[in-house]
Amino acid sequence: MTKAARGGESSGNADFIDENVLDATIRELQGVAESANIGQVQSTINRKDNQHKNPETHQLIEPECDNQEIQDFQELMRISPRLWPCRLRIDALVGNGHFENIHKGLLIDSDKEITQDVAVFSVKKIEQANEKELRMIVNTFAETVKAGIHPNIVSLLAVQQQPDRLLIIVDSLFYPDLLTVLRESRSIRYDSRLQKKTVTMIGSDRLISMMLGCVYGCGHLIRHGITHRMLGASNVLVVGRALVKISGFGFANHRLLHQKQFEPRPAKQRWLAPEYFVREYASPTCGQSNIWSLGVLLWECASLGGTPYAQYPTQEAFHERIREKAAHLQPIPYSSPDLQSIIDQCCTYDREARPDMTDVIARKLEQISIDPESHIDFTVTNDNFNYLPVITALEQISAKL
Repeated sequence: MTKAARGGESSGNADFIDENVLDATIRELQGVAESANIGQVQSTINRKDNQHKNPETHQLIEPECDNQEIQDFQELMRISPRLWPCRLRIDALVGNGHFENIHKGLLIDSDKEITQDVAVFSVKKIEQANEKELRMIVNTFAETVKAGIHPNIVSLLAVQQQPDRLLIIVDSLFYPDLLTVLRESRSIRYDSRLQKKTVTMIGSDRLISMMLGCVYGCGHLIRHGITHRMLGASNVLVVGRALVKISGFGFANHRLLHQKQFEPRPAKQRWLAPEYFVREYASPTCGQSNIWSLGVLLWECASLGGTPYAQYPTQEAFHERIREKAAHLQPIPYSSPDLQSIIDQCCTYDREARPDMTDVIARKLEQISIDPESHIDFTVTNDNFNYLPVITALEQISAKL
């Protein structure tokens, strides 16, 4: 991650949006630990058919207590997918999260003869956590459980209570992020298939497929009531040629592998909907704020990792323009009007005019995927091509492999 200081720390402008205010706003939208929401998770992860076979099931439920957060934790454990009958091999220690260690692992399903690379979070027992740690564990765990399982998100696969710790097993986090892939693809080369020079190593068909994966994953999170804190290309993992998984929520957070205690956090302002800046909060059940962020993410894809709103060279200038409803993403000269209209539809300042779900966006992108090269043309006739600018100081993040 970049060592640049966080924008809010150096500004004397009273109107500058502090990261803590934004975090508080997002937490207000999140509501992940409310008991009313926790009960909804059961419909997304239905493992009841295994519980009567599993000898560890009844051991996972702690005795009743008066602490509401412990009761919420017990309910989350009750509805979480179990490790049994699979086996888990815990491999190298690769990081330290907020709640102790993160390991590589291998999930082994002997019955189906399937193995799967996973990330294993080793979490201290809740009895050993102080009040603040307990709240963080329950909220983070609730968000992970609530998100359920989907091929385009980093999903919770299993939990296992051990005598001294809780193991939380999620899809592998050990893949390059989309921001890295997009920026490293910037290269003018000759494409033998097209018989032309192109400006990226990613074909139009692959890029549209990855954009669709982002839309599908975002739609799933919206349906499950997850307000993503920073839905950007840096929080999307590229798992296969065109398979992407959204990270950056709950325990499904690949940045915990790299984060250091005193390192500045990624600035999220350029991905947030304008209502965050003017205190017009969306309803916790409303998806329009995530849809705006999705539009910025789709723009990142089409721009091959450009910096959103790079024409505003400071955070203060950006905040002033977005409050005035005058900040707009730079046009992408090689994209079709149809593709540009999808981004514009997501990033309209009229929140009620934004879709509240991703279905209409997915349908439009699916139509574009039929003939992707007519909608995003990466071919050039000479080497004088100007990529949309990348200004990492405005993002305060670094793409990592």
